[in-house]
Amino acid sequence: MSAVADCMCGFKAPHGRVLCMLLPLLRCLRYYRGVQETDVIKSYSPGIAQISADFGVGREVGTLGLTLLLFGFGIGPLIWAPLSEVYGRKPAVLVPYFIAAIFSFGTATAKDIQTVMLTRFFAGVFGSAPITNTGGVLSDIWSAEERGAAIVGYALAVVGGPVLGPIVGGAIVQSYLRWRWTEYVSSPIHYMSVAY
Repeated sequence: MSAVADCMCGFKAPHGRVLCMLLPLLRCLRYYRGVQETDVIKSYSPGIAQISADFGVGREVGTLGLTLLLFGFGIGPLIWAPLSEVYGRKPAVLVPYFIAAIFSFGTATAKDIQTVMLTRFFAGVFGSAPITNTGGVLSDIWSAEERGAAIVGYALAVVGGPVLGPIVGGAIVQSYLRWRWTEYVSSPIHYMSVAY
């Protein structure tokens, strides 16, 4: 029996069975984008006191960086959802996600509080693209019979981000690295996710 007959995914290479076993794993890596975005939101929180002290502002103004990112997350879907229907899901997810990583680096290198606020807002606008288009992406990848399990996996990934974000962010902030490294760490992860 050939590898194609043994496996539903249809790889014709000699190692088709191995590729068929790895395909679900590769598909699951797409869930990581949801974890990454929700992690970026929460990893900022442990550094608010340091941000306020570094820029000489009150804690409320330091918290504004989190608020503006979430506000950007609310505005972004108004842009990315229609664009994904016109230009396709891949460019409407990958291009804004790449730009969100640039704004994340901008936050890390900010010289004043205004830069932190602007870069956090635009990181939210551009970073909302993977979250916005997830339903369409999941329906494009999985059949109607498999889609329920895929959505459950994605939902677990999105819930995992807010759980892991404060832990990772708190560990970074409490070390000698300080708050800027919460952004420095998230940007390369954005780029790796875009590369996949």
